[in-house]
Amino acid sequence: MKFLILLLCVGFRSLQAQAVDWQDWQEMKNLAEQGKAPEAILSLRAHPQDSSAYYYNLGTLLLSGSRMGEATAYLEKANRLKPHDPEIQNNLRVARDSLKGVLGAEKVDPASSPLEVIADQVPRDEANGAIGLLALIVGGLWARNYWRHRSIIRTITETTGGMALIGLAFIALLYALLQVSRSQPPAVLIERQQVKSGPGETFALMNQLEAGVKVRVTGIEDQGWSQIRHTKDTLGWIRSSSLLLL
Repeated sequence: MKFLILLLCVGFRSLQAQAVDWQDWQEMKNLAEQGKAPEAILSLRAHPQDSSAYYYNLGTLLLSGSRMGEATAYLEKANRLKPHDPEIQNNLRVARDSLKGVLGAEKVDPASSPLEVIADQVPRDEANGAIGLLALIVGGLWARNYWRHRSIIRTITETTGGMALIGLAFIALLYALLQVSRSQPPAVLIERQQVKSGPGETFALMNQLEAGVKVRVTGIEDQGWSQIRHTKDTLGWIRSSSLLLL
C-alpha cells in the first residue's frame, strides 16, 4: 500500500502546478509529502477550479487516503476533461477497480445501457469528428459516381453508389444512436445519498447509492433536487449538490 501511495504522489506532483498558483501548489505538495492527505485536500478545495488538473489532484489525494468512491468521481471528471492522459487513466483505473471490489462491479454503473457505456468511453468531439469525416468520405464517393453518370437512378443502382448510400444511412443511424445515448448524460456521486421518489426528504426511499456510483441525469430539477435514472429503467430524485456532472 505504501508503494502504491508513493506512485500516486509522483503523478500528483506532475500535474498539480497546472491547476493553482505556485504558492498554493507548494503548500499542498508539502502537506501531501508529509502524509497529511486530509489537510492537503482541504487546502486544494480552498482553491477550486474547473480544470482537469484540479480534479485529478483532488481525486489522487482522496485515493491516497483510501476514499475510493470520492476519488473515482473526481478522476472520472478529470478523464472527461482531458481524455487519453495516461496518469489520469492509471489512477482512475486503480480507484474504479478498488470501488468495484467493495461494491461489486454491477453497482458502480447500474443505470447505463450498453450503448451509453460505449458512448461514455468516446469523447464527444472525437466521435462527432470521426462521424463527420466518414460522412464526408462516403458522400464524396457518392457525389463522384453521380457526377460521372449524371443520373440518380444509375448512381444508386450501381454497386459502389448503392454501397455509399447504405454507408451514409448507417452513419446517420450511428449519429442518431449516439445522440439518444447522450440525452441523459452521466453524473457521479461525490457522497453517499438516498434516492427519493420525489424532490424532497419527505418522499419515499427508493435506493441508497454510494460515492463513486454513476447515474444518468434527466435534466429535470426542483429546489435543489435532480431527477436521475439510478437503474436501467427506474427514475428517482437525489440532492443536486451530491452529483458531479461529467
